[in-house]
Amino acid sequence: MLLDITRQKQVEDALRRSEERYRTLIELMDQGFCVIEMLYDEQGRPVDFRYLEGNPAFVKQSGLDNAIGKTIRSFVPDHDQHWFDLYDQVVKTGEPVRYENEAVAMERWFEVFAARLGGPGSRLLTVLFSDISERKRSEQQLRQLADNLSEMDRRKTEFLATLAHELRNPLAPIRNGLQIMRLAADKPATVARVRDVMERQVNQMVHLVNDLLDVARITRGQIELKLERADLKTIIASAVETSMPLIEASHHQLQVTLDEQPLPLEADPTRLAQVLGNLLNNAAKYTPAGGHIALRAIRDGNEALIEVQDSGVGIPAESLATVFDMFTQVGQNMGRAQGGLGIGLSLVRRLAELHGGSATAASPGAGLGSTFTVRLPLLEAEAEAPAAPALPASAASGPQFRVLVVDDNVDAAETLAAVLDMMGHATHVAHDGAQALEMAPQFLPDVIFLDIGLPGMNGYEVARALRRIPAGASVVLVALTGWGAENDRSQSSAAGFDHHLTKPANLLAIGELLATLSTPKTPTDHD
Repeated sequence: MLLDITRQKQVEDALRRSEERYRTLIELMDQGFCVIEMLYDEQGRPVDFRYLEGNPAFVKQSGLDNAIGKTIRSFVPDHDQHWFDLYDQVVKTGEPVRYENEAVAMERWFEVFAARLGGPGSRLLTVLFSDISERKRSEQQLRQLADNLSEMDRRKTEFLATLAHELRNPLAPIRNGLQIMRLAADKPATVARVRDVMERQVNQMVHLVNDLLDVARITRGQIELKLERADLKTIIASAVETSMPLIEASHHQLQVTLDEQPLPLEADPTRLAQVLGNLLNNAAKYTPAGGHIALRAIRDGNEALIEVQDSGVGIPAESLATVFDMFTQVGQNMGRAQGGLGIGLSLVRRLAELHGGSATAASPGAGLGSTFTVRLPLLEAEAEAPAAPALPASAASGPQFRVLVVDDNVDAAETLAAVLDMMGHATHVAHDGAQALEMAPQFLPDVIFLDIGLPGMNGYEVARALRRIPAGASVVLVALTGWGAENDRSQSSAAGFDHHLTKPANLLAIGELLATLSTPKTPTDHD
């Protein structure tokens, strides 16, 4: 008997080739593939599953090695129940499901496609899955970044509004004071009282601008400490003296307690006084009138511990972690504080860290006051050096110079020249680089105060041009600029400047600088 089985062989061959194609496809794909068998307890609840087959990508996507023939519970005893419930649903309904969720115990996220293998009653599933943990982490980071950007934008908007408010506050009494001085020129007592008001307001504006510049310098890593051996008690005395007007204006009681032992530091006295002054000012601003402020400085092992405690508005527990962040005070307690941009505490922490120390805050809660603590490393105590002899009065007065002031801000140039005139120096004023270069050969100055931000030729270009002409070859060039970081000073030095002053230049600093210069050229020398 002969049977023609050609068709049967063709079908078997086609089926074999189809199986090979699909097996090759499954083995080559990047997604994990496995066949699992669902396992149930005596009550018929899904509690585990066993791996029956898997492709090469299974290990990479699941993190499970040698899993075939073993259950998931043998690898991950605390595997999340929602995975068993999902697979049980597919087994019972026969409806495939696409699922994305976290396997907490495996510390991974998976995207899964599961389908029943076989008809009703089968407990076998085919599962195609991918590890999407990295994608989920990236999404979380992006969400966090978006939230941070939104918060930063909110703070920036509030900060700009507060900055405008804080700058307008002193402008009003300054403008009113000018009008009063004009109308009451023949009343010296009134003029003196108004002048004091204007001076306080100008100092407030200078303080605001200096804080802003300090934040910018620290953020860019351009602030440089002028470290020296210093006594913490002396620095505290300076900070207290600076803050007393604000403390007294609010009728606060200030108690200062200092350790009897020496508290020597390697520190920048100016910056450290700024830290303590900001803490005292912060306590004064956020404490209702007639409150109590306590400043304590003691030795704690190898560290100096400084505490500023107040009876003020306090800090809610949820805000303690962010109280030193930039602008956190903006928009908060606006009716209970006496102004401020919310950057003082950020400067406290950053300057303390630059000194190798730390700054922390504590509070029992809103309305219960707060305590700010600064820790700084101490130096070993040493015998005090004898005090330097005082300079004679004749040396302190200093010589008189011919001074050329170059600044495009007319008021700034004229007022600086007026002060120099009152100090006994002869002055001329120029308002741009070309005018300065034209005036120098005629006036033959000994010293030139030169603004960097000039229109047309900037101060660096003017300095280089001055050094190329006889009248400017040996003149003392002093840079005036709003930037005082080390690289700014290096740039001015490279342009030919001898000294670098940060705006607004302190008149005492200008006087001290001129007093240190050599004797000016005589009229014969000028001729």
